[in-house]
Amino acid sequence: MTEVNFSQLLQQSRQLTSHIQNTSNLTGPKSSFSLNSQTLPLLDRHLLQIDAQSKKLAQAPRQTLADGRSVSAADTSTLNNRTAFLFAQSQWDPDRVTNTLNSVQQLASHAPPPPAPTASKTLPHVYDSDVEAYLTNHTENVIISAINSVREKTTIDVMNALDHAILVDWDRTKNRFFEKLGSHQYLHHVANPSTGMRRTTQFSDTVSDSNSGKMQMTPKMKSNSKIIRTLNSHRLRSQNFALCDAFKDLYHKLDRTSGNTTSALTDTWDLLSSIISESGPDDHSQRAPLKQFHYAADYGNVSSDPKKPTAELRKHISTNGRKWLERQYSEFMHLQVQQHRAAVGGIPSIIDITRAYLQIRISQLGNWKAQFLEIHGGNALFGILFMLVRGGHLKDAVKLVRMNAESLMQSEDSRFPTYFEAWVNAQSQLPLGSGKISDQLRSQLLQEYNTRIRHIIKVDNTGQWIGGDAFKVALYKIIGRAELAKKSLLPEVMATTEDYLWVQLVLTCEDVMQGEPLADRYTLPQMSQMLQRFGADHFSSRGKMPIVWFKILMLVGEFERAIEYLWSLESFQIDAVHFAIVLAYYGLLRVPESPYVAEVGMTLLSFYQQPRNQPQPSLQQKQLPPVEIVSLNFARLIHQYTRLFIKSDPGDALQYIYLVALFGAPLADTSSGFEEDHEMGASAKLAGSREYTRVCHTQISDVIVSSIPSDKFEAMVGASQKVATGIPTSPRKKKVDASGGSEFVKPEIEEFAPVYHISTHVAYLKLIVKRAAVKADKDSTRFKDTVMLFDIAEEYDTVVGVINKHLAEILSNMASAISSNSVGIQQLVQPKDINLAEDLVKYYQGFSTLWNTQISETRKQTVTTLLGLHRFLTLAYSNRASAALNTLSELNLIPITAERVVPNTAVLDNLEPSVAALVPQIMVIAMRLLYEEWKDAKSKGIKERETECREAARGLVVFAGMVMFRIPQDVYAVLNRLDVLMG
Repeated sequence: MTEVNFSQLLQQSRQLTSHIQNTSNLTGPKSSFSLNSQTLPLLDRHLLQIDAQSKKLAQAPRQTLADGRSVSAADTSTLNNRTAFLFAQSQWDPDRVTNTLNSVQQLASHAPPPPAPTASKTLPHVYDSDVEAYLTNHTENVIISAINSVREKTTIDVMNALDHAILVDWDRTKNRFFEKLGSHQYLHHVANPSTGMRRTTQFSDTVSDSNSGKMQMTPKMKSNSKIIRTLNSHRLRSQNFALCDAFKDLYHKLDRTSGNTTSALTDTWDLLSSIISESGPDDHSQRAPLKQFHYAADYGNVSSDPKKPTAELRKHISTNGRKWLERQYSEFMHLQVQQHRAAVGGIPSIIDITRAYLQIRISQLGNWKAQFLEIHGGNALFGILFMLVRGGHLKDAVKLVRMNAESLMQSEDSRFPTYFEAWVNAQSQLPLGSGKISDQLRSQLLQEYNTRIRHIIKVDNTGQWIGGDAFKVALYKIIGRAELAKKSLLPEVMATTEDYLWVQLVLTCEDVMQGEPLADRYTLPQMSQMLQRFGADHFSSRGKMPIVWFKILMLVGEFERAIEYLWSLESFQIDAVHFAIVLAYYGLLRVPESPYVAEVGMTLLSFYQQPRNQPQPSLQQKQLPPVEIVSLNFARLIHQYTRLFIKSDPGDALQYIYLVALFGAPLADTSSGFEEDHEMGASAKLAGSREYTRVCHTQISDVIVSSIPSDKFEAMVGASQKVATGIPTSPRKKKVDASGGSEFVKPEIEEFAPVYHISTHVAYLKLIVKRAAVKADKDSTRFKDTVMLFDIAEEYDTVVGVINKHLAEILSNMASAISSNSVGIQQLVQPKDINLAEDLVKYYQGFSTLWNTQISETRKQTVTTLLGLHRFLTLAYSNRASAALNTLSELNLIPITAERVVPNTAVLDNLEPSVAALVPQIMVIAMRLLYEEWKDAKSKGIKERETECREAARGLVVFAGMVMFRIPQDVYAVLNRLDVLMG
């Protein structure tokens, strides 16, 4: 409260006795509670005094009366005498006043504030007589309530966030677990040509084999791998390779071998071949192979540019996809005419075949519907024209129009020949042209379409065709791109999914003019968005024909989504990988700018929302949504595929891994003294990332360490100086050609180094072999592999360092076993590793230049000492004390004589930690050997030898005392005890 409020309270409290002062002036009957001012004096107390006296009164000791009432001891007599007399004179009832006073809870009013409540307790009730306590209580209740509310909300938020984090982390962990263990059942499949479905049978190997990467490749996988190896060989020689045609021919061969007709996957290879345009126009003649990344500049394979793919490339994709659909339709017409043995004459033309197919089609729909078709020149002209156009026979269609021009001129469709020929000419200019007729002709056609053509067709309540030439309406709609908001035709005209897709592709136009209305815009991306709203289940009969949706995504240029969808079907994952490789090779696959991009879950796709680049957008352009750019993690796809057979067929797995560098760029490493670059890198520089090169190098190193046995190193990785052959050889052999010249024979991995952006032998050793050696060194059980790889990498100083580390571990175990007198020390010696180390050191010592210049003095001294200590421990274990002590003396490591104590102390200062750590154990073993020698000499009475052993023991104790801070106390105690025993 403020000061003003306290002042008002003081004035109000003083007015509480005003009625007492004015009692004598009151008129009317006297109240029993009215007092005369002469009888009762006024109380002049301020609030603090009243509060103090009230508390004093409340704290006074209380007594219990006979009637059970509790009163203050100080007030008992007053109540009986003075107070009762006073109340009697004032005509008050003393008993009534006493009961009223005793009903006041004074202790509760003046009690101190209660403690703060816990979360499970509430504040006690505060009586109205204590205003201050009430306000304090209420304030604390409000604060505690707010704190509890915030605490509960925070707890809920934290638990929700924790649940979400656990779920996300579990998804990631589960996916990594599945990927590593190979939980997927990869299935071999045989095509059903009618449905595109697969009959699945498991691979002959078990799941555990595939989990460990030991799955044997199937014949189909082997055939695919041969093509990949051929591709890399062409890349190595900077030659172009017709990759798509190679896979298309392989799948046709597999279909013929299995005795089936063309499968759904083979159809898709034909489609992709048509889009890439590597074959000739008749799909049989061959053109020159396209170069690597032929479409990368227009597609933006490592880019987030919303303008990619360009309009020219989209026209190329839609035009060639349409041509593939037209070829399929034409082949289907021929097949149907042959099967129905329709009368087409001796040498039928395409017009005759189309006319016969139209009759077959009408008979299937119902012959009564033939009356709806308009007849010109004795033919159902528009029906035949539509099917000719649908089959891609535009020249024959123009010929047919000209044959019936006179009949058309006498009908309402007199301008149709003009429209049609203009449209055919525009279509012939694709993909360079727009494929549209002129604006003037289109305006005339749309006027005619809106006033007359669109109302021709009649349908019943069920949507069945019951009148009008539907083929005529379809031709007008296609030529003039009319009613783009309604892009479908009657089912009788657009009978299949392929017909529907063809109509959509015909209506698309990538040349969007400035200021063109949105209603007249229909591009390939818009078609893709419309189809994706329907989804895969709509077109694939809820999964019964999954390849249909894959082909649709390929047709509309959604290559990344197509690969991800096919990969999600376990029966087609092998095919998904090779489709992705073909697309990547030609530059038609967009990948993330960094291969380390990882999405939650098993998806291979990454999404990026890129706003449209519009410096001065119009009102219509502001309504356009942002462009969604999709990329596929190609490196992850290759990794998931190769891990299946990486152990059983590491050479084939490496051929796939090399392809990751397709999106890479040469590394510039000035620290190593070389600059990596080569002629093949030019195409990769177009849109590459050095991250992909590094990932490729890392995966190659992983294969070397995990999958290639040491006996295959010479053929795959490189020849070791000593380890591989056991005799001094050069790390690379030479071969002599027919002309007498010679060149080094490279191991297989180095042979393909240029395809993963390594052009020099030094770079290969550093970036591949040395990296593999470092990984192998992390596994203590891979000593031989580590030594061989470092030796191949020409890291001779590191080789000796690895030997020192491994020998120190072996000697530490041997020394512990000897000190504890345990059995089974032969298992700790590891003679193969010891022999390998000794042979390699001897070999290095045989080349003075290598031993003196490329290996540090410290490591040379260390390896020599460790090998000597091994001989000492071996002799000590064999109870050859004298020979063991002589060997130790030659090492000059610890003193065996008193005069060598101080020099040995200096030697200890220069030891590597691995050797210094062995000194305490060596001292204990040496002391025990001296003790045994002393006992033997004493028992035989050889005083001279007895004295030598005692002096040597004394020297050891003195030496231990000088370096006491470096050895454990228990070791020093053992030395002293044995020294005392030797007297």
